[in-house]
Amino acid sequence: MKIIFRFIGIVLLGISIGAANLDAQTLSGLIIDEHGDPAIGASVYLDGTSIGCSADANGRYSITVKEPVNTNLVVSMVGYQTVVVANPFQHPVLKFVLQPSTVEIKAVVVTGDDFSRMQKLRMLRAELLGITPAGRRCRIVNEDVITFSYNKKDRILEASADKPLVILNPYLGYTVTFDMTAFQVKLLDNTLDLSSVSESLFLGTMFFLDTKSPMGKEELRRTKCFEGSSFDFFRALRNSSFGERRFQLFSDGALIAPDSCFSISDSIGFKKVVVYEKKLPTILVDGCSMKAPFSRRIEILYRNWNRSFVVFRTNTFYLDSYGNNSDTNLILFGGNMGEKRLGDMLPLDYVEPDMPAGTK
Repeated sequence: MKIIFRFIGIVLLGISIGAANLDAQTLSGLIIDEHGDPAIGASVYLDGTSIGCSADANGRYSITVKEPVNTNLVVSMVGYQTVVVANPFQHPVLKFVLQPSTVEIKAVVVTGDDFSRMQKLRMLRAELLGITPAGRRCRIVNEDVITFSYNKKDRILEASADKPLVILNPYLGYTVTFDMTAFQVKLLDNTLDLSSVSESLFLGTMFFLDTKSPMGKEELRRTKCFEGSSFDFFRALRNSSFGERRFQLFSDGALIAPDSCFSISDSIGFKKVVVYEKKLPTILVDGCSMKAPFSRRIEILYRNWNRSFVVFRTNTFYLDSYGNNSDTNLILFGGNMGEKRLGDMLPLDYVEPDMPAGTK
């Protein structure tokens, strides 16, 4: 059986774990433009969360969180370059001087790929938003800002946008602002059928605005979306609750205990996770023996029917109190978890109902 990987993720630029000041749970500072004037209305948010604010009339901002989140701080404003700060809780007070965006005149290239814009939009919607009930209900408000290119030789469809995408997700009750930095779909054949997709990737920063209705079903749908997700998996790993969360782990078809492949320890407010390596093959490089790059695949069974797998390309990573990991680009999911797209994503600060912060 051939396994097709579909890689998805959110850009987490330059994440590293250091001696964070855990008492500094307020991020504040000043945002000005290139002339020294206040950048009134600039958006400031923690990437992938519902935590953010706008700069006031003096260009000042302040964000208070109950617990640090393992993500980046993003500062954006129309007409200016977006700024991304790694490890923001190590730098709780910052001053930003925004620089104007470079206006690029895009040449119109006729590629003769035989695909209409509507066909390309359908592919983007499927691979960016997903084809689950949540994904199908999502709507990109400003699709007109999206441009496409197709490499017929390599069978690669790419998309870009000169403005953040505004995505309505009425199924889960969110409006998502997604600043897309990359979108790519690799195809097996020169067709835009979903069955031809071999790999897909989307990268960017995003902010979740909660728009659920007071008496709606969004909270129940969020809970169902969370259960059995990669988000759920990492929280279970952090809290050593795989059994309680009804996850089972397998390696080479055999059931394994979590402590046979993971060790977890405290590390300055985070949980340090070490993935035990299996015996790695030896390879020859210029006549010298070297170990193959680290890669550990673990199969995941949720509630005896939902099958996924995870490939760790790092043997060490860190989890914050919400279960967010520090190496998104090196931890890849396939199967049911790997099929999830933006339409099924929850904010990184999502807390299950009746579970207060600090007990996750």
